[in-house]
Amino acid sequence: MLSIRRASEADCALIRRLAGEVFPATYREILAPAQLDYMMEWMYSEESLQGQFRAGHVWFIASSDGEPCGYVSVERQGEDLFLLQKIYVLPRFQGLGAGEFLFRRAVEYIRSVHSGPCMMELNVNRRNRALHFYERMGIDRDGSVRRQILDTMHLPGNVPLPVFIVGDTFNRVVFESHGYTIGLGDRFLHTIHQL
Repeated sequence: MLSIRRASEADCALIRRLAGEVFPATYREILAPAQLDYMMEWMYSEESLQGQFRAGHVWFIASSDGEPCGYVSVERQGEDLFLLQKIYVLPRFQGLGAGEFLFRRAVEYIRSVHSGPCMMELNVNRRNRALHFYERMGIDRDGSVRRQILDTMHLPGNVPLPVFIVGDTFNRVVFESHGYTIGLGDRFLHTIHQL
C-alpha cells in the first residue's frame, strides 16, 4: 500500500540515500559519470538539501508498505508559478503507481496553497525515459497545446488555463485535467465510455 508524508529538514539523509539509488539509475545512460557525481553533490549534498528546505522547497516522500520508495519536490517560483523540481521513484517500485501518486500529491499541495489558476512546470532531459509519464499526467511537452488553445480562443499568452474536473453520480472524481492536457478530448471520451 502506498502512503505519502511531507518531509522535513530532518529527512535530508533519507532523501540523499534515495537519490543515491534512483538518480544514477535514471541518468547513467544520459550523463557521464563525472556529470552524475557533480549533479548528485550539487542537488543532494546535505548542505544543498538543507538550503532547498530553507528556501521553501516542499518535499514529500512516498512509501510502499512502509518502505520509502520515492520523493517529489515543489518550489514556488512566482505568484502563479510552481516548479516541480524533482520527482523520482526507486527502480524496483516503478510501475506500481508511485510516480502518479507523488505527482498528484504535488498538484494537491499546490492547490492547497494557491486557490486560483496557476501553472506547474518541470524541466526534463529530452532523453529521459519518463517523458511519456509526464505527458500522460498532462504536462504539455513544448507548449504547443497551450498555444493552440490560446490562439483558438483569441486569448493573450498570460491567461492561465482552467482545471477540468468531472464527477459521477456518486461524487467521485472520474476525470481530472490541470491546465492544458495532451489528448484531453480523447482522454475525456475514454473516461465517459468507461462509466
